[in-house]
Amino acid sequence: MHTVAIIGAAYGDEGKGLATDFVCDYLKKKLNTSNGAVARFQGGAQSGHTVVTPEGKRHVFSHFGSGSLLGLSTILLKDFVCNPILFLKEYRELSSKIPKNDIPKVFIHPDCYITTPFEVIINRELERSRGNNRHGSIGVGFGETIEREESGGVSLRYSDLFLSERLIKDKLKDISLYFSDRMVQLGIVGFDHKSARSLISKNGDLLTTFSNFVKNTEAFSEKLNYDFLVFEGGQGLMLDKDWGDFPHVTRSRTGLTNIKNLFFDTGIELDTVIYVMRAYMTRHGAGPFPNEEPKENYPKVIDHTNKTNEFQGSLRFAPLDFNKIVQFIEADSWENGYHRSLYMMTCLDQLNDKVKLAFGDDIHILDKQYFIDSARRINQINSYGPTRDHVIKKGGVSIV
Repeated sequence: MHTVAIIGAAYGDEGKGLATDFVCDYLKKKLNTSNGAVARFQGGAQSGHTVVTPEGKRHVFSHFGSGSLLGLSTILLKDFVCNPILFLKEYRELSSKIPKNDIPKVFIHPDCYITTPFEVIINRELERSRGNNRHGSIGVGFGETIEREESGGVSLRYSDLFLSERLIKDKLKDISLYFSDRMVQLGIVGFDHKSARSLISKNGDLLTTFSNFVKNTEAFSEKLNYDFLVFEGGQGLMLDKDWGDFPHVTRSRTGLTNIKNLFFDTGIELDTVIYVMRAYMTRHGAGPFPNEEPKENYPKVIDHTNKTNEFQGSLRFAPLDFNKIVQFIEADSWENGYHRSLYMMTCLDQLNDKVKLAFGDDIHILDKQYFIDSARRINQINSYGPTRDHVIKKGGVSIV
């Protein structure tokens, strides 16, 4: 089986959806097979990966893998956090773009954590309470779900959703008690419990939600009988919980760590890692961002995915710091064992005539064509637009 990992090399939003779609299409054609799958191995519903097909069909993937429009199944491994409410929302959106019978299957590891509205509420109220000292949460309950599981609170896994209605109700009751205790522990005062009940009730009966979630997914048996497997990372190396600027990090290892652990269990080996970066730096949410510049300095950037909201704010911009990115890539490689690595740069079509390049605090200004020529020399894969047809692989370079 051929295996490729797609890893974001910066703060997320590097173009991992585009990279995954491109690699899946490449492998289908090179291997002459559709027997492949995309595995999401960390992160959760907060990771929105955009794919635009050459025909103009667009979807932002959060639970489904970014090979879904190519007909490839998705595997959500045990370090992925599922949000059934947001999964069903995405399923409905995908159903409006392709026939329901053509939506590829989603296989879920029995140990995947399950987010409920309680974690979403805690997540949002905690972030609001921080005022100007926010950590950068997206507000979908990802971090609080992990907190509930790792702190010894009530556990709710994918396998639990197959229990009897009575046992699931008991778990939800225990989670509601945990919720109350957690709010007191965090010292969140003046909280509107009526609003919390409204948020929960507007999503309908949770038992019905869980039932529909289970009906539209399948349990993962750990039998990986595919011709190729693409591991699609969420977020980026600079948000890694061990390497990023704490506390402005995600509660996840964003590099190869979780994949390496899977390989120890299955004996699979990784063929290639593709580290993805934009031609400039972006970040959304709170946290340090060296050399940050106003959005007005990037007039050609049109991002329909990262819409401004209360929690992640607006997309932030800075010149590319390639040396810093390489430092994080090398750290990921050293920690997890050497793998064949390729670099992919996206958004080269969005550059101004003069391009800024950062070396720490030192900013250089280059002609656009010189920057693009340099990208062609350094990176094995470059993208000049939003679809896989805009991606150019350097001649002679094989992905597997």
